[in-house]
This record gives sequence, C-alpha cells and structure tokens, in this order.
Amino acid sequence: MKKLLIILLALAISISAISQEDFQTIKVYDLYSISLPSFLVPTHDNNNEASLMYMSYEKSYYVKVTEQTKQTIHNLVDFNVEYKSFTKDIKGYFDMIDQTSLDYSLCYAFRKKDTIVNGMKAISYTYNKRTEGFDYKIISLYVEGKDTYYQINSWILNENYNSHKDIIEQSMFSFKEL
Repeated sequence: MKKLLIILLALAISISAISQEDFQTIKVYDLYSISLPSFLVPTHDNNNEASLMYMSYEKSYYVKVTEQTKQTIHNLVDFNVEYKSFTKDIKGYFDMIDQTSLDYSLCYAFRKKDTIVNGMKAISYTYNKRTEGFDYKIISLYVEGKDTYYQINSWILNENYNSHKDIIEQSMFSFKEL
C-alpha cells in the first residue's frame, strides 16, 4: 500500500511538472516587466501605441501593453471639457478609457473588480466580444504606477480560455513597474 501511494505521488508530481508552462520575463524601456508564456512571440501588427505586443496564432492568444504618463492624463482632465468629470486616479483613468475609447458593440458578460498588482492599485475588467463570427474573452488590467498608467490587455478565443485562464492571470499579475 505504501509503495502504491509513493508511485501515485510521484506520478502526480510528474504530471503537474509537465503541465506547468515556461514563462519569459520581458522588460520594456526600464518602465516595466511582465512574464509571458514562452509560446507567445513578439509582434507589432501595425499598432504604434503598444509598447509590448505578443501573440500566438496557434492558440489565438494576444497580449498588449500601453501606457500613458499620469501628467498627460491629468492634463486632459484639467484642460479638456470632455474629460472634466474624470478623477485623477486609477478609477478616473479606467472611466476615461471605458467611456471614450472602447467599442462595446457585440460585447457581453462584463465583470469589473478593484485589485492590487505588485503593490499598485489596479482594476481588472473582463468581458466577451463577438467579432467576425468568433467569440473572444478580453481581460484588461488597468494599473496605476508611480508616474504612469498602464493598460494590459489579453484576448483569447472563448473556446481556449478555460485551458489558459491560469496562465493569463499569472502573466497579467506578474506585471511590475521598474
């Protein structure tokens, strides 16, 4: 009986080791670092706003990071009538992006949650979107750094989400301001 338990324990350990994904830590402009699954590769896909963009065509999984200085966002609030109602914090940054930039047509199952990412205030925002006949899960993390607001976006085909949910969460919450 004892040998059987040892064999089962060894088997469980080896299976869990196989299922763990390798990660690569990416540093960007001495601003931040993030750990991404090694199956993601860099891309630019004509997105000049993103400081980081990685993807896997095979898994239909994408990660993008953009950032804005707090001063830029606060100046918009101070000097642009359209943005006067927004606060100068992570909530105001989220509301500004949410209400002025995002297209929610064909979106459903919204979930918003205040959270902390490596000691920084953040907002996690998840929803589903149907586009070109496909359903995607979009996971966004809005992070308030020392002098910068960051937006980390991941999107993946809904059918692939459950098998990659832990990897996505581990990646997004690995974000660190340098």
